[in-house]
Amino acid sequence: MRVALLLLVLGASMLTAEAIQCYTCTLCSETFDRSEVSVATGCTYCGKSKALSIVSRTCLSICTQATDSDGNGLHCCQGDKCNSGERLRGLSWLLLLLPAAALAAISCRQ
Repeated sequence: MRVALLLLVLGASMLTAEAIQCYTCTLCSETFDRSEVSVATGCTYCGKSKALSIVSRTCLSICTQATDSDGNGLHCCQGDKCNSGERLRGLSWLLLLLPAAALAAISCRQ
């Protein structure tokens, strides 16, 4: 059972390390418009930054999400072209698999 837990954690780590594609644009509109963006490859994170009415989408190697109550700041996500929408959901396979790893660890103790 410990081997399964180790494989689960290693597999999750490999999934989060894969390069993704992100939309990129500077001074683009809040509403997503494919005609004003390009696509960058080899990204670890996609980002969408907003300051008042100014929006930018970018490819990032590291990302620390920080936003205020009005939604201004940097939103981070992991997934191909995930920075297109108005609301971004951070996706991490590790976080999705964490409950399964916790259940496996608990069952090992029993």
